[in-house]
Amino acid sequence: QYPNTPLSFPPAIGLNITSRDQWGISPSRLEGIPASIILPIQSSYVRVWALSSTGARVTELAVTSSGGFAQFSIAPSYGAMWYEVQVTNPSYSPTMTKTQTPDWTATATPTITPTTQPPHYDLVDNCENIGTNLNLWSGYWYTYTDALGSTSIGGKRAGGGPETPGGCYYASGTIAAAGYNGIGTNLEASGYADLTQYQGLRFFTKGDGKTYTVKITTKSFIDAGAYNEYQFTFTAPAVWTYIEIPLTSFTQGWGTAMPFDYNQAKDIQWVADKSYSLYLDDVAFYRDAATPTQSATPVSTGTPTSTYTYTSTPPATFTPTDYQSPTISATVTQTMTGTPPTQTFTPTYTYTASFTMTFTPIAADTATITATLTEAATQTPRPGADLAGVVPVSFPNPYSGQGQLGIKYSLSKPADKISVVVYTGSFRLVRDIDLGPAIAGDKIATVPGASLEKLSTGIYYYCIKAGYSDGKQARSRPAVMVIIK
Repeated sequence: QYPNTPLSFPPAIGLNITSRDQWGISPSRLEGIPASIILPIQSSYVRVWALSSTGARVTELAVTSSGGFAQFSIAPSYGAMWYEVQVTNPSYSPTMTKTQTPDWTATATPTITPTTQPPHYDLVDNCENIGTNLNLWSGYWYTYTDALGSTSIGGKRAGGGPETPGGCYYASGTIAAAGYNGIGTNLEASGYADLTQYQGLRFFTKGDGKTYTVKITTKSFIDAGAYNEYQFTFTAPAVWTYIEIPLTSFTQGWGTAMPFDYNQAKDIQWVADKSYSLYLDDVAFYRDAATPTQSATPVSTGTPTSTYTYTSTPPATFTPTDYQSPTISATVTQTMTGTPPTQTFTPTYTYTASFTMTFTPIAADTATITATLTEAATQTPRPGADLAGVVPVSFPNPYSGQGQLGIKYSLSKPADKISVVVYTGSFRLVRDIDLGPAIAGDKIATVPGASLEKLSTGIYYYCIKAGYSDGKQARSRPAVMVIIK
């Protein structure tokens, strides 16, 4: 009967009550809830407002730092159904200094300065987002046991290693006769991760002083039904200890020899095979160690003079170029006759700088000098993971289940297939929506309402998946979508 007929309370026994997509007549009552939200970004980049019923900003909420992440709290006292969260993405900007000194003749003097880049690694998880078993690669943490009575239970908790002390993953368990147990984390929610760009695995650990085996499961072992994955043995002491293992140090301990499929990795697992107590934090795959690079610093200096004498001479051109990334385009051009200024341009190690200076003689006592400073480059994505670090944004959010759903994201190179994958709050896959091929750039994916209309009211996780003709895949960071019908 409701909402077509006003309903008294309590309703009569046996009365058919349904609201479907109708919300009845006013006035409506909204019950606010208190909650704390943690976002995986520095607090200085985040601002939050409580919004009015028309979407206008009313009150700005305090944003604090929790383990290096932004945290804010909502409450019924704000009287708001909607909140606006503004996240500013820090970007690089070129550093340029221009100095003018009259009565000097410009002389191009290139300076090549060797620099060193720091070691580079990609975190699988720093365990700072306590309260969820989701890792930073859109996979999730789990424990496993045999069917013989062994136990194993774990989860994220406060108190981490020396790099990110806010949280860690802790698990413990007991072992039955001839049993096994351990800990694992997926490298992808579904599919496989490409590790060919990495040199090794690193993590912090502490525990009970016992010996453990860390192994990487790959597609070849899963398909073959074999369990002798490539592995490495270590000891977990009573204090936080840094472990770094080159991938070349992982070996098979027994059984038929099979290749180590770096490009089809599934999980990382820590095998106990005993009663155990183990802490883990800052799990990552690292790339090369520090390698020397070069950056060009063209500097214009000068010598006082009063007379120019030229003969027929071809133009002089000097162009030092060094490619680095990420970079941003910027061009400064200045043309002067007679007494050119001194110019200094110093790019940082993250930019590509090109300097061209051309001298053109035209007569005695007169010279025309054209100086062009050009900085140009593009951002270089992580190889094989063209959506790494990208957090998609859906709109409208909450979504009513009717009409199209838009999703904004960025793609660093063309993909043969783009999909939107949707999971329930317990990370069960419920939709894999094919959107066809896409070119590189800032994109807005349009998801037909028919693809989502059968999903019930609730909170869902989703991410953008890119597929390529060679079988490799890349995924964005997971994001949250709310459906209210």
